Amino acid sequence: EHQAVGRLIQTGQAKRLPGPTTLLCSRILRKMQSDEHVKREFERLCYCPDDMLSQDEKDMYRAVMRQCSVLLYHMGEHLASKTALQMIEPDPTPAYRFVSRISMNGFTITTSESYPIGTGMYPRASMINHSCRPNAVQTFWFDKEDADPPNMPKLQITTCRSVKAGEEITISYCDNSCP
Repeated sequence: EHQAVGRLIQTGQAKRLPGPTTLLCSRILRKMQSDEHVKREFERLCYCPDDMLSQDEKDMYRAVMRQCSVLLYHMGEHLASKTALQMIEPDPTPAYRFVSRISMNGFTITTSESYPIGTGMYPRASMINHSCRPNAVQTFWFDKEDADPPNMPKLQITTCRSVKAGEEITISYCDNSCP
């Protein structure tokens, strides 16, 4: 993935690094090509109906899928690249639903200091509801930093106050430290 991004920038086909959503889209599409379970789990996630998306969101979602297709092509993942393009043309509805699933169910992966470093999909955790006064927090754990290939971050949900039996576990979808 990193080599393909480097080639895109060197050849001038990309002016900057692909964003975290584009990278995650490419990873999910690659996994879906080879793992039917991943495809089923991803397609079970909720998405925003097309008529609820603004024109700006639709434009952005199509652009993400185009970038994803180019990245996948340069990675030698031609079938996944073609799949990304087919989500846009002739009807972009599949692209809207695909990127919307990431937008609605993805987690911003952060360091221990809450510095954002990427986006990840954790389907079970995406079912946890939001609260402005949550009883749990999400943190990420990384195995060995020098592992080759690098290990994927693990999401941990930890309660931050006492939780009664039967009480719903909730997290905040935004930074609670902001006023």
